[in-house]
Amino acid sequence: MFNPPRAGRRVSSRRSVTAVAAAVLLATGLYYAWIADDAQEGWRWCLQAPEARQGSELVFPLWTVTGVDDPHHYRISGFVKDLPVDGDSAGLAVGDTVSLVATFDWNGGKPIAHQTYFEFHRLRAWKERLGVIGFVLVAIFLPFCFVVRRDANGRWLAERRAWPEPGGRSG
Repeated sequence: MFNPPRAGRRVSSRRSVTAVAAAVLLATGLYYAWIADDAQEGWRWCLQAPEARQGSELVFPLWTVTGVDDPHHYRISGFVKDLPVDGDSAGLAVGDTVSLVATFDWNGGKPIAHQTYFEFHRLRAWKERLGVIGFVLVAIFLPFCFVVRRDANGRWLAERRAWPEPGGRSG
């Protein structure tokens, strides 16, 4: 964004854009925290009044399996540690990533989630590795795209020029 300064007044567009971006980021984080804390759903919400929330539907996206007790019971962890699940645990191992929909059951003081829908994310570990590889490649090759020096506009970070400038100088 180019914002030319007016006579007698110095305008710092970079600072104002940075301040607005930081304010939007902070507001987004606070809004998400408010939603997460005030959500009328989830395991903790069901535990606040278990008898009233018997049979409530719960969604657990991308949770990690932390224990396999027997062929019909396993434990998952995400926002809550070692949440008991009643469902088919065949083929599950500790460390697997799963998503599931379940119903809440107070079970006479021993809360448990009864699995109604289940999805096993077999390739999740590969996706995480590819994300790390992409980050490392950007970190390696980004310095080849920019140079730290003051350019004609007074900016410290400037693009490297792919072709030499007239007169034989290259950036």
